Amino acid sequence: MIVLGITTSGPVEAAVVGAQRTAAVASAGQALSSLLDSVSAALADAELALVDVNAIAVCTGPGSFTGLRIGVSFAKGLAQARGLPCIGISAYDVAEAGTRALFPHAAIVRGKQGHYYARLLESEERAASFVSGDEHAITQAVEALARASGRPVALHGECDAVRSRRGAMVAGSFGSRAPGERARAVARLGSARLREGADADWRRIAIDYGQRPNAVLNWEARRVRS
Repeated sequence: MIVLGITTSGPVEAAVVGAQRTAAVASAGQALSSLLDSVSAALADAELALVDVNAIAVCTGPGSFTGLRIGVSFAKGLAQARGLPCIGISAYDVAEAGTRALFPHAAIVRGKQGHYYARLLESEERAASFVSGDEHAITQAVEALARASGRPVALHGECDAVRSRRGAMVAGSFGSRAPGERARAVARLGSARLREGADADWRRIAIDYGQRPNAVLNWEARRVRS
């Protein structure tokens, strides 16, 4: 199965896995044209055409609100037009991709303008908790998890403030991934879940903004004032 992976929650990236040759491409821009160029380049590098793609996997966030809307809309539209299965992949799962399941652990995703999102998990038996905020808020949440569990926290993702205060933490797959590797992780996770029989109806894919978009908050505020 050839899977096209797309992520626009941060840098725009596209990757193709499942063929004899795999390819991953990153772009500096966040416009739709950047995504189209990245998809075309990834397919060309893998010596494939769009008609060769069997399924689509797209990162559903959290991350950049505008970027997520572009990427998810593109993936849904392509899946609908071509009748392809399409599966959403959390940015938290991308941050943890290829890592050992150590507990407790935190997956940290970078948003915009110094904002971060974190998924915290103390053990397999407990439900995950979520927090968003600046570097200080994320650091406090991770340190609280370390105190509650009595063990160091394995970190996955990106947050310089947490990385610089690692007294109660241990490194997982921490820091920036190489360009294109996020999309490659999205494609591989999507391929694995499709093999497991996961729901792949594009109509059921929803964006995880991590918080309510400013546009929604501003609209609600205007309604209250009026």
